[in-house]
Amino acid sequence: MFAIDTRRVVLRLNGDQDIVVGRAEGREPAVEIAREMVRHIEAASARGEWPQIDERVVRPGAIGSVDVQRGA
Repeated sequence: MFAIDTRRVVLRLNGDQDIVVGRAEGREPAVEIAREMVRHIEAASARGEWPQIDERVVRPGAIGSVDVQRGA
């Protein structure tokens, strides 16, 4: 039996706050979610706006990283 490789994509904010922005089966689909999140953040920043992430509007400078983590 094979183990399911579930990954979650987490937006890590300065101050040790995390927002889970997606889940996927396998690394590559999770990395694509992470890349799409980075594009979303960059596009909002280019317009001089703060990106909306889930139900929050986040100051771009508060974003530390977008992480792909193992586990649900």
